[in-house]
Amino acid sequence: MKTEKEIPLADETYAVVGAAFEVYNELGAGFLEPVYQEAMEYELRARQIPFVSQPKLVLHYKGQPLQKEYVADLLVYDSLVVELKALDQLRPREEAQLINYLKATGKKSVCSSTSAHIPSFSGSVVFSSHSCSFVSIRG
Repeated sequence: MKTEKEIPLADETYAVVGAAFEVYNELGAGFLEPVYQEAMEYELRARQIPFVSQPKLVLHYKGQPLQKEYVADLLVYDSLVVELKALDQLRPREEAQLINYLKATGKKSVCSSTSAHIPSFSGSVVFSSHSCSFVSIRG
């Protein structure tokens, strides 16, 4: 089990997870991603958490920037990428996608909030509006 000191951006991640749980508590599961996106933006503003909605992030290949950009759902605290998924759980494909986003953008942490019916904490991730996934890369 990781301790708080081992998790990059622990305080920031905790704040985002709290906002995601509030959105889930209010809306529950079953909506499409744009609904959760709007609600999450509302909740982040209400908590005075700085974020950018749908930022275009530069991708890199072998140290060189690519022309194609990655559009994240949210960039919070200028360093935490938040991906919203309307799934009941993250599958290996989504987890691999999150890790690739980290590698390609050079960001240190990514959170994926999914709407699920039952809390689910697995692998390298932990948080969703009932299954949020937290992934980080050290370095």
